[in-house]
Amino acid sequence: MVASLRRRAALAAILLAAVAVRVAWIAHANVDPLDGRNDDTVFYYATARSIAQHLEYRDHFGRLTAAWPPGYSLTLAPMFKAFGAGLWQAKALNVALAAATVALTYALGARVFGVRAGLLGAALLAVFPGDIFFSTLIMTEVLFGFVFLAFVYLLLNWTLDRAEARWWQLSALGLLAGYATLIKSEAALLPAAVVLLWTFALRDWRRAARYGAVLSAGFVLALAPWTARNYARFDRFIPLRLDAGDYLSIAFERHYQSRADRFVRRALPYDETAGYMARHPWEMVPLQAEKLWYLYHDDADGARWAQNDVPTLPRSEAKVWGGIATVFWWAVLIAAAVSVRAWWRPRDPGRLALIFALLAWTGIEIISWPFTRYHFALLPIVSLLAAAGVAAWWEAQGGVVRRLRRWGDGLIHR
Repeated sequence: MVASLRRRAALAAILLAAVAVRVAWIAHANVDPLDGRNDDTVFYYATARSIAQHLEYRDHFGRLTAAWPPGYSLTLAPMFKAFGAGLWQAKALNVALAAATVALTYALGARVFGVRAGLLGAALLAVFPGDIFFSTLIMTEVLFGFVFLAFVYLLLNWTLDRAEARWWQLSALGLLAGYATLIKSEAALLPAAVVLLWTFALRDWRRAARYGAVLSAGFVLALAPWTARNYARFDRFIPLRLDAGDYLSIAFERHYQSRADRFVRRALPYDETAGYMARHPWEMVPLQAEKLWYLYHDDADGARWAQNDVPTLPRSEAKVWGGIATVFWWAVLIAAAVSVRAWWRPRDPGRLALIFALLAWTGIEIISWPFTRYHFALLPIVSLLAAAGVAAWWEAQGGVVRRLRRWGDGLIHR
C-alpha cells in the first residue's frame, strides 16, 4: 500500500513537472503563426481555424487544399470551436498531450521493465528539452508523438502479449494507424511494418496475414473520408497529400544533403532520382546512411523553429537552447545504446514492441525524407531504453550490497 502511494506520488510529481516546464517555455517563447512568418505553423493554424469556423479545409490564402493531410487540424479544430481560435487553445492542447505522453511512457515502461524504469523514463521525457520546445509550436509533432506511442502500447497489449487478438482490436489498431497517417503521412508504411512484426513474433504467417487484413481494413476506412473529400473537391484520387509524387522523387535524390529543404526547388524527374538509384543500387547504402545521420544528429529543431522567418528568440539564445537539447539528446541516446544488454530481448513481447518502434520508425523515415524533428516520436522510446539500463544498474548495486551484508553477517557469526 505504501509503495503504491509512493509510486502514484512520484508519477504525479513527474506529470506536474512536465506541465510546469512546458508552460514556462511557452511563456518564454510564445511562437505566433500570425506574426508574419511563413512556415508550417501558419498552415496548421489556418486550416484548423477554417474547419472550426466553416467546416472547410482551407489554407492561409483561403484556398481549398490537400497539401498535407488534415489529422492535426481536425484534432485542433474542436478546441478552436469551443474556445476560439487563439494561441493558448492550441498550446494548451500541446501541454495536455505532452502530459498524456509522459503518463503513457510510464505505463509502457512499468509494463516492460518495471516501475522504477517506468518512472525514470517518464521523468526523462518530462524534462527532455527537445520535447519541451515543441510545446509552443502549432505543429504535428506533439500529437503524433502521443498517437504513435499509444499505437505501440495497444499493439503490445492487444496482439503481442495475448494468444489471439480480437477483430475489433485489430480494426481499432487499423483506425489508429490511419489517424496517425492523417497526422503525418509517413505513417502510411506502419501497417506493412506491423505485418512484418507479426510474422516474426507470432511465427505463423497465416495468422499474421489475417491480422494484417483486418488492420488494413480499418486503415483504409480511416483514410476513406479524406480521399472521398479530395475526389469531390479536386476530381482526383488523392489518398494522402497533393505532392506525394514529388515527395517520393525527392526520397531517392542522391544529392540529399545539398537540399536544405524540399520546398527550395521542385522535385527532379523520376529518371534522375528513383530511376538513377535503380541503375546504381549500390548508391542507396550511403544515401540511407546520410539520412540516418541527418535524422539523429541533433535535437535542436524545436529551438530552430522559434527562429523561422520572424525570430521569437534572439538567434544567440536559440542556439544555446538548441545546444542544450542536443547534448541532452545524445546523453540519453548513448545511455540507451550502452544499455542494450538490459533491453535487447526480441523474444520478450514488451521489449520487442519497443525495438519495433525504434527500428520501424527509423526505417520509415530514412526510406522517405527525414527532417531532424521527425525523430520526435521516438523520444519516449529512447528514454525508456536508457531508463532500463539505469534501472538494471541500480538493481545490480542493490544485489552487491545484499551480498556484502550476507558476507558481513557470516563473518560476525563465525
